[in-house]
Amino acid sequence: MTRIFLTAACGLAVAIGVCAGTAQADVITGYDWDDGTNTRTNAPFSTAAGVTASDIGLGAALNNSNPVLVQTHQSTTAAGPPTFGTANPLGLGGNRNLFDNNNDFANNLGQAINQGSFIGFTVSPDPGLKLNLDSFTFMSQANHVNRSLDEFALFSSATGGFTFGNQIDTGTNTTLGQYNPFSIALNGVPELQGLTDETEFRLYLFGATQNNNAGSFTGFDKVILNGTVVPEPSSLIIWGGLASVFGLVWWRRRKC
Repeated sequence: MTRIFLTAACGLAVAIGVCAGTAQADVITGYDWDDGTNTRTNAPFSTAAGVTASDIGLGAALNNSNPVLVQTHQSTTAAGPPTFGTANPLGLGGNRNLFDNNNDFANNLGQAINQGSFIGFTVSPDPGLKLNLDSFTFMSQANHVNRSLDEFALFSSATGGFTFGNQIDTGTNTTLGQYNPFSIALNGVPELQGLTDETEFRLYLFGATQNNNAGSFTGFDKVILNGTVVPEPSSLIIWGGLASVFGLVWWRRRKC
């Protein structure tokens, strides 16, 4: 009878995606700057069940209002899942005179933090659920090594906030003139496992050491947070108890 109860409990847990073992990372939330009908939007393209995600926004240094910011990236390829979003020609970016409020891209991380040169969003699980994060992926293009925002640094509110030294990871877009995939591993960051509160992520952008607009295009597309949504331990106890009851009912009916 004990074996029956355990089998029933695990079966119910599988049904809600939380049975013991390793779960495959999925899209927690992702942004394509396209609502699926070739219309530009800052809302998430998709968000996992049990999760609330904000629109993707920009820091004070960057500008998101000029229609010329719509740039061509006709691909559904993403750095995380095999495909994500649409192949419509919508994304975020522009030359520095369009993408930057002051026509003065940040040239280092400290300046990017002080100016507010970032793109960001928040995620939060529903009550009784928690997030285990796996990776932060995106596509980016930089057309000039000294005039574009070809460097980046990822921060979160759960890993110390948005001050210098708290960056999760940094990187550089070294292949110029095309969209390239980037992936930042989060599964080894303890603070990003078991999240139950709202968490903000910011990708700070910098690296423009020459104040020249020519060839300064920077673009982004398919910004995705990957991970798993699982119940908190207290929720598992409740589901386990229900599974035991269902198992007992099934066993008694079988005995009859």
